[in-house]
Amino acid sequence: MNNPHNQHDPISEPSDFIVGVPRGDHPITAEHLANKAIALISGALSEIVDVVGVHQDMAPRSACLVLELTGMLADETIKWMHQWPSVNAAEEQ
Repeated sequence: MNNPHNQHDPISEPSDFIVGVPRGDHPITAEHLANKAIALISGALSEIVDVVGVHQDMAPRSACLVLELTGMLADETIKWMHQWPSVNAAEEQ
């Protein structure tokens, strides 16, 4: 498991977004599932923004609507991340 606060971790490995584990879950599997989901969502959102950048001149209103959707998805992802059990909460259980 990566520690995003450890500066000695190799740069080639991405930092984990989620470091807590819900009670009763296998630690490595739980962190993998959550971090993989966040990475996939982040990548998809980035690709959508790139596509909008290419096509926004031909369809500016649609581009704005798609960017609005992208913003909502990003906000919900961040909200979901903040609701994930923290390391301290997991230790207290």
